[in-house]
Amino acid sequence: MITCGEVPIDTDVPRVITAAADLESDNPGRWLADGVIGAENGSQSRGWFVYERLRKDLESRGASFADVVQQTVYLADVADYPALERVALSVFDGALPPTTVIPILDTSPFAEAKLEIDLIAFRENE
Repeated sequence: MITCGEVPIDTDVPRVITAAADLESDNPGRWLADGVIGAENGSQSRGWFVYERLRKDLESRGASFADVVQQTVYLADVADYPALERVALSVFDGALPPTTVIPILDTSPFAEAKLEIDLIAFRENE
């Protein structure tokens, strides 16, 4: 299965996720602001939101992050990757799949989203 690129935009509002305060109050990603992973960084909050959406996409098809065999990360600022990687390591249980990082100018339709991630997952038929 291949997920489409997910961006940190809460389509219910719509708004771009830029900080932990933008996440729902019951979202575990809000603890990022408390320094558990590191100091609050917009890239961490954006990453958390995107990985949560990707998790839901995977689960809707009977898959999980354990089934991901490759991810592509599109970043407006590749200097954000180390902070994003800390989030990715937590969702992938400490072992990232092969990852390609591609610098981009912006994301559509909101340039301030600054991030897009797509995944390729494989599950053998049961």
